Amino acid sequence: MKKNSLKKRRHRFRKIKRLIFLICFLLLAYKVTLLGVNTIESIAAKNDSTEQSTTTKTATTKTSSSQSKEQKAYISSLKEQVTELVADSGDSVSVAYYDLDSDSGFSINGDETFTAASTIKVALAMMVADKIASGELSADESVAYESEDYETGTGIIQSDIQSSYTISTLLKYAIVYSDNIATNMLFRTLGGNETVRTYFYETYLNQTTYDLSENTITANDAITYLELLYENKDNNSYYDQIISYMRNTVFNVRLVTSLTKGNVAHKIGSIDSEVHDIGILYTDHPFLLAVYTNGVSDAESLISDITDLIYEKQSDSYMAS
Repeated sequence: MKKNSLKKRRHRFRKIKRLIFLICFLLLAYKVTLLGVNTIESIAAKNDSTEQSTTTKTATTKTSSSQSKEQKAYISSLKEQVTELVADSGDSVSVAYYDLDSDSGFSINGDETFTAASTIKVALAMMVADKIASGELSADESVAYESEDYETGTGIIQSDIQSSYTISTLLKYAIVYSDNIATNMLFRTLGGNETVRTYFYETYLNQTTYDLSENTITANDAITYLELLYENKDNNSYYDQIISYMRNTVFNVRLVTSLTKGNVAHKIGSIDSEVHDIGILYTDHPFLLAVYTNGVSDAESLISDITDLIYEKQSDSYMAS
């Protein structure tokens, strides 16, 4: 009887030990799991913190670089002086300036729309250069002249029309002589007005909504074209060639003054009462300038005055307000 009782107590004791062992095991497992979760959360938090720190640093660097006090003061002062020059003209004048050293600038009525006239020939030439670089066109490819290409105005083809011209010749004529017939032949070769202008808007301006019915532009748009041309001249030899043609144009007016002569790559545009010029001006601190006017008395002189003011600042008192 006593043996059975002892046996039962031992059996009960073993069950209790197993139960205690199981409880301890479960508690240990819970702690390990909890520790793992905390560790994961700690790592995640650390990663989040690192990512946030990196993002902030990048943004801070960019902001600091693009908005220094010295730069703000210089740009602000320059804008005030140009604003005074165009004050009497109101919305009839649009000016956009971009300093290539500091990647900053300003515009006055920069989003006002004007007829692009021949300033659009820069973007047209860039598209031709793109197509040559991609192999879709050949610089030596001949384009036959068609009667629909004929147009009076600027250019030299109209006085001696040949049966065909190479792409490279048409490109040169469109920029150096602002040749309207050469321009029309290039437009036709590239697929027509709508195709070309769609390419302009989507490729150069990164726009998806646009009006193809008119040859219009803003000063800010022109600066965008010019910046792409300037910054990519080493990547596409024909971009560099376009700039060379702009430097050797036969139209030495507007952005070309006694002060800037020899240091300008530009393209003029004129139609009815609208007088424009856009270009790259070379000093120790090169800059882009686009000026569009409509119905302004002595517009060429105004464009030259704006050019000289900025050019002198960039040359002699850069970043000094």
